[in-house]
Amino acid sequence: MTGKPGLTLESIVAAKQGLVAAPMDDQLVMLDLAQGRYFGLDDIASAIWRGIAAPVRVGDLCDRLIERYDVDPDTCRSDTLDFLHQLHGEGLLEIDGH
Repeated sequence: MTGKPGLTLESIVAAKQGLVAAPMDDQLVMLDLAQGRYFGLDDIASAIWRGIAAPVRVGDLCDRLIERYDVDPDTCRSDTLDFLHQLHGEGLLEIDGH
């Protein structure tokens, strides 16, 4: 299964370094000081963000999410790849080799 170009279940990804993140109500709020932008993440997106604090294979990240949440594996993989692609598009995700 593949996601957007350059991002697959075999990709190694990690969160961009240098972001400030803090819990706020039911969200995780992140501030990118370099871009002067902030982002709010819900519970599942926050779990993904914490899961990419260190480099991780996308498939392994999905396996952990499937164990934690009551979600169909294919849906989890597809949604996770889509979210990671969005993070990459915002400059918040590093993909090994890219």
